[in-house]
Amino acid sequence: MPKSTIEKNYVSKVDQFINDLNQQNPASESQQREIAKHQRIAQLRDQVTSDETQSTLWEDF
Repeated sequence: MPKSTIEKNYVSKVDQFINDLNQQNPASESQQREIAKHQRIAQLRDQVTSDETQSTLWEDF
């Protein structure tokens, strides 16, 4: 029984259209703010700084 293969680099015509549209039209001011907000969230998520001084929950156990 032959294994079915899945084309993993397939891009639909709709995705191509949206990608072309995004490249032709620059992001609006509100979109730029939204992008900056989510970049900040991703940075805070990915570069966690641990604060050892606040860890008093388990000290008495």
